[in-house]
Amino acid sequence: MKQSDAYRVAFGRACASPTVIERLGEPIRGGWFLQGDIQLTNDDGVANISFPLSGPKGEATAYVVARKTGGRWHFRSLIVAMDDRRREIDLSDPEYQHNRPGT
Repeated sequence: MKQSDAYRVAFGRACASPTVIERLGEPIRGGWFLQGDIQLTNDDGVANISFPLSGPKGEATAYVVARKTGGRWHFRSLIVAMDDRRREIDLSDPEYQHNRPGT
């Protein structure tokens, strides 16, 4: 599953986030264990996955819920949760963020 475009796009978004970089340091690495499910049909699909991230300053887990339409992934939820449990970084697509509880 680490070869899937859902993982690669989510991992790339996490690695490009200034807030994630600040919390984890660079380089950010993806862990070996990817959990969840990805289902694809042609250019459409769904992903519900999680994977570990680490950097010189700490560790985190990325939680992803996404839909692929027309060949493009849309992240309904892309949360990077720090392992110290003190902070979550929301990298979800903006069109979904206004529908989230508490926002």
